[in-house]
Amino acid sequence: MNTLNKLWPYTIHSVLLRQFSTGAFLACLTLFLTGCNGDSSSVVPGSTTPEISSIAPTSILAGSGSFTLTVNGSNFNSGSTVRWSGSSRTTQYVNSTQLRATMTAADVSTGGIGEITVRNTSPSIATSNGVDFSVNNPEPIITSINPSSVKAESGSFTLIIYGRNFVDGSSVEWGEFTEQTDYINSTQLAVELTAGNEIANRTVSVHNPAPGGGTSNIVSLNVTAPGLEVLTKSLPDANNAKAYSYVLKAAGGITPYDWNIQSGSLPVGLNLDSGGEISGTPPVVAADTDFPFTVEISDAGNPQSSALQDLSIRVRMASPGRNDICGPGTATPVSNGVIRASLSPYGDRDVYSFQGTLGNSVSVEIFAQRIPLYGDPTSQDIYLDSFLEILDDGCDTIRYNDDIDFGIVYDSKISDFALPYTGTYYIRVSDLRSEGRPDFQYELHVSGTD
Repeated sequence: MNTLNKLWPYTIHSVLLRQFSTGAFLACLTLFLTGCNGDSSSVVPGSTTPEISSIAPTSILAGSGSFTLTVNGSNFNSGSTVRWSGSSRTTQYVNSTQLRATMTAADVSTGGIGEITVRNTSPSIATSNGVDFSVNNPEPIITSINPSSVKAESGSFTLIIYGRNFVDGSSVEWGEFTEQTDYINSTQLAVELTAGNEIANRTVSVHNPAPGGGTSNIVSLNVTAPGLEVLTKSLPDANNAKAYSYVLKAAGGITPYDWNIQSGSLPVGLNLDSGGEISGTPPVVAADTDFPFTVEISDAGNPQSSALQDLSIRVRMASPGRNDICGPGTATPVSNGVIRASLSPYGDRDVYSFQGTLGNSVSVEIFAQRIPLYGDPTSQDIYLDSFLEILDDGCDTIRYNDDIDFGIVYDSKISDFALPYTGTYYIRVSDLRSEGRPDFQYELHVSGTD
């Protein structure tokens, strides 16, 4: 071969190179680098943002424990990470359209909404759209309550509710009221409730908030009548041929009450009616005489409740005298109940004594403007303007009241006075103008004494 033939391939090659544009040269170089078959799979693509199309499951029950979440979408790669509300979770790459992540028990321990995202870190950092994941509260179930019954008017009490699926945030529906609870654990709640004066079965249920949640089965809390009790523990003396009236006082049970003498007897001339009033004119006696008896009260409940109380009335031979002086031996002893009297003669005032215990609440009320005179409801006693005082054992005033509602009701009332010591107290009733006459009648209502 001559020299020209030997140089020919190189000459042609040089000519071709000179004829190629820069772009054509780069294309040729790329073809050389990638190989003759044109495979470019090893080329790193540009930045691509992941996108979530769906997740499975979309919700789970709170407290279910760890589970695997499948995330479907696009643009996933081996560096993709599934995130729960911004925190990465262990992720398995399946392919560019699917990932699987391990969600922890802590993620779903309580109800709420978590956000699922996917984060790519290669070839650049990019985060997908967010998809809500619902951790649903369970529907609660009540198995029992303690106590199962309470007394009406017993005040506040703690109700313990036992069951399943309780959550922090469970509330109790108590009749028509909704109360927040103290969460103890998933099987126990505590709630402070108040027993009213209604005798009925009250419904109790537990409500768990959304997401999920719901209202439990209903159980009954029986509000029963408070224990029946005769509150009158002693009675004032009666006097020869002087009208006597005292209304016994009781609490608890279901009204109306029915009263009768269970044993013993009242003085001749006195009677006890079914409403609890002892009234009449006692006999003339030659010496002070005690008449002991036992009173029985029955309520209107079914079954019926009853209670007994031993009482006694002393009929004195002497005239009653005046009880306008504070002190032992002159004041008229009273207990819980109602006594009817009058301020007479002119300038009179009445003083009563009672025994009380430190801390007990005593209420005293005068009915004068509000009672019918001589049993005629059209004739009110518009004359007595009462003034009411509670005095200590030294006869010093410690509480007083003139009008319940000034300008509306001129009667007097002292409510829920907490006694400062245990011992003797006095009640003084007077007319604010220091007047007095037989038609200045009043009823003195007393409660809270020993």
